[in-house]
Amino acid sequence: FEADAGNSISLFDDGTGGAVRAHIIDFAATSIDANGRLIGDIVGLNGSDYLPVPDVTASQSATFTTDGLATFYGTVSAATITVTSSDIDILDGGSLGVFGTTNLITLNAIGNGQPVLIGDAGEGSGFGQYVLNETDIEASAIVINALGIEGAGADVHIYDVAIDGSQTAGGGVHTVTVNTGGSVLVNGVIDYVNVAANDHLTINAGEIIAVNTDTG
Repeated sequence: FEADAGNSISLFDDGTGGAVRAHIIDFAATSIDANGRLIGDIVGLNGSDYLPVPDVTASQSATFTTDGLATFYGTVSAATITVTSSDIDILDGGSLGVFGTTNLITLNAIGNGQPVLIGDAGEGSGFGQYVLNETDIEASAIVINALGIEGAGADVHIYDVAIDGSQTAGGGVHTVTVNTGGSVLVNGVIDYVNVAANDHLTINAGEIIAVNTDTG
């Protein structure tokens, strides 16, 4: 099922539990208002302005792409999930990935000339920036790619972050990887708990990795 609109695509659920079901679901438009469940093997949503995402179940992969904010207000369940956006928000009751089902989540964070913020940067920070401070991300492996302008890497600022390792009851994260062609500044505490011997956190930077020892 493929739909491509120059303006908008809207789906409505009247509360009776209906869904769009297909082997491949591929929607592209300036804006997508998908207020209905999507079920398929491969699901792709591409909304250039903004992208609200409902409940999505994909047996293989789910891909979400927008130049603006990607908002997840339902549960996204897929073996692999890729989100490319200039900001991300997971609302209460929503979940990006499901432990035991999702193997890999890749977050392509578009910096738009500003640092990508990971963790609790404090009130009032991050206006107009990519801010990843979400707890409802569930996968065995999480990869964060900080993207800058014209292919260059964006700088990354990491603040207080809590990560549940793979020995956490109910499921946890086995590996976390942060990649950028720019620099990484660790300003807070990275608290990776309930880890197994082979759980690991990897930070790859093309320029500098620095730790603020007063706060990080």
